[in-house]
Amino acid sequence: MTKKAVELLEDALELTPEDRADLAARLIDSLDSDTNSDSEEAWEAEIDRRIAEIDSGAVKLIAWNDARKVLRDRAEGIAYDSHSPGGPEEGRGRDALVRPARNSRCPCFPTRV
Repeated sequence: MTKKAVELLEDALELTPEDRADLAARLIDSLDSDTNSDSEEAWEAEIDRRIAEIDSGAVKLIAWNDARKVLRDRAEGIAYDSHSPGGPEEGRGRDALVRPARNSRCPCFPTRV
């Protein structure tokens, strides 16, 4: 970093957490000046598709705490059997855990109903 950047950083670190967060967001936004309209359109279409799936009932949402637990378990090599009755969405917790076969596909979010 240049001397000027180091000085700015030192000054910024003296700001309140709220001001530092705002400053960081604005700095990051300033790096995204070359937005790709195709990617923006693709993201909007993806968002619309996901909302339609939720509204139609094609997918089931789960609480963040449950999702975080599943993600942690996946990192440890454990997967939920989302296709069997009494899975994590029914509150059976670790009773609904299975170790996936080596080549099996892990269930993904959101859970398909």
